[in-house]
Amino acid sequence: MSRLHVLAQQHAWLDSLQDLGIRSLALPDELAKQLPADAASRQQVVELGLREWRVFQALEAYQRGEGTLAYAAERAGVSLREMIAAARARGMTPRFETLPHTLDSAAEL
Repeated sequence: MSRLHVLAQQHAWLDSLQDLGIRSLALPDELAKQLPADAASRQQVVELGLREWRVFQALEAYQRGEGTLAYAAERAGVSLREMIAAARARGMTPRFETLPHTLDSAAEL
């Protein structure tokens, strides 16, 4: 059997696993050794890591001026309260938008 034929069979096998919702991830040995043994715990590690990565990416965009902190929270899929805490934990001072009208000017309306 040729190497190309074996690779084609492996690819078909991987496609069938992906159809079942099973994914693989190549990791350096050093990281792979740190993963928990059971599948449920490994999934939790990935979910927590992805959540942290989304927060990191959203805060990077916020620092570049791409939207408000509320937009960053929405983008990351976390609450505004969580995003404010994450920003402060990274040494950022959140910018809070002020309302254009104060209570005094609203009373004049």
